[in-house]
Amino acid sequence: MLKILCFFKRRPGMTRAEFRAYYEANHAPLIEKMIPFYISYKRNFVEDVQDYKPAHITNNTDDSDEFDVMTELTFSSRDMLDKMMHTLSNPEVGDVIAADEANLFDRDSVTILIVDEVSSPELAHNA
Repeated sequence: MLKILCFFKRRPGMTRAEFRAYYEANHAPLIEKMIPFYISYKRNFVEDVQDYKPAHITNNTDDSDEFDVMTELTFSSRDMLDKMMHTLSNPEVGDVIAADEANLFDRDSVTILIVDEVSSPELAHNA
């Protein structure tokens, strides 16, 4: 499954609560309207408390400020991803989204990766 993973940090001076509220009320609806070429659009917001301490590995949460949300856009095909990229190059779309991102993100810290998701089978006892 082809995806884009976007790692965004909130702009300086913005709390995580303000960041999440703006993202959900303003930015997500803008993306849904202007570039609806995905089959799934998910936002994974970092929690304030990072107390996951598994016994088998050290969890380096010291780096938890590297990003505040990991956004996932899933595409049905490479063609749909390319269509979104082409649409973003249109100033009538890209400039509007960039202006809104300036209200929300530290645009100098953005990381975006194209990934291919592979899933294990669902376990019956977890259903």
